[in-house]
Amino acid sequence: MSGKRQSQTKHGDVINRCVCAKLYRVFTAKISADTQIKVADMLFSSFHTLANSLLEPFKEKLQDSITHPFTALKPWPNVDQILHEADRALKVLTVKPYSKRPYPGLNTNDPAKTFTPETRKHVAGLMRINHTGEICAQALYFGQAFGTTNPHNKTLFVHAAQEESDHLAWTAERLESLHAKPSLLNPLWYVGSFGLGALASRLSDQISLDFMAETEHQVENHLNSHLEKLPEQDDTSKAIITQMKIDEIKHGQTAILHGASQLPVFIRHSMATMAKLMKTIAYRI
Repeated sequence: MSGKRQSQTKHGDVINRCVCAKLYRVFTAKISADTQIKVADMLFSSFHTLANSLLEPFKEKLQDSITHPFTALKPWPNVDQILHEADRALKVLTVKPYSKRPYPGLNTNDPAKTFTPETRKHVAGLMRINHTGEICAQALYFGQAFGTTNPHNKTLFVHAAQEESDHLAWTAERLESLHAKPSLLNPLWYVGSFGLGALASRLSDQISLDFMAETEHQVENHLNSHLEKLPEQDDTSKAIITQMKIDEIKHGQTAILHGASQLPVFIRHSMATMAKLMKTIAYRI
């Protein structure tokens, strides 16, 4: 049977090659060499125009770095700064977080004790995603503060990171009340987010602000979807996510007030794809 399948596959390949060869012969026979060159030039020109239209918004923001690659880039951080960020990362990943603001679910009736095992698992998965998202947010903003030399932007990013630490504490407490654990891959998410934030800031303060605004916009949409996915009676989780959403909207508006603009479409789609991958994994482990 396997020999027959291999024979059929080889036969199909031969047919495909013959068809392609026949189409090529028809094309070259009926169209002159000059026309073929014109068609090739037209295709190349179309591709070049399309590539330029996609990259133009991004190239404009990197113009200084492209034209003056050595003077436009910020000074490299010293060893003390690197060690400080490594220490901060260890604390975020290993030390129990504490909130400066009251726990949003404090005055709600927590229905967790009445959850079925399936419902508890589902709610825990959603809150694990949110906890991992806050790990990423901490890393992203600390990375942006690490990469910029603009004191105003540095203050902006550090303040946003400090507010995200409240979110981290709230989601950690909610996971504990559900007898669930954070994602095992949080160290990986932290390193990746920190590197992304630092890269954005080193390329351009404008790109960094744009990135902050788009991140908060996508997080807002994500939190809205979680409010719909949570059980109707879970007022505790909803109170946490609602307050987080208010803070994320404020961070996005702050970035816009500081001059943030919209990133190119392909970058926004790439960010959404990476976020979807993280959410899929964090829901389970």
